[in-house]
Amino acid sequence: MEKEEKRLCIQCGSGEVEDEKHFMLTCSRFREVRAEMVLGLQRRGYNWQGASPEEQLAVVMGGRDQQPGQLSNPVKKYVRKALHLRTPTD
Repeated sequence: MEKEEKRLCIQCGSGEVEDEKHFMLTCSRFREVRAEMVLGLQRRGYNWQGASPEEQLAVVMGGRDQQPGQLSNPVKKYVRKALHLRTPTD
């Protein structure tokens, strides 16, 4: 496995390590699809703006107390779209 400090994000060129937090919350390459996810979470009653980055990450990773499936659909949609953007097409 590659050392974390060598896993720099090539999607946004920020020089940040591409970890789960970067992919889900901050990578500028996925800004538009992230906005769709946030809107979906807010429609389901989650206060995204009022949450800390740690709380936001816990929600998107499924670690927050929530009903099964309550917040997962917007997150799954985000991951699917972000991975599509990330994957080069031939």
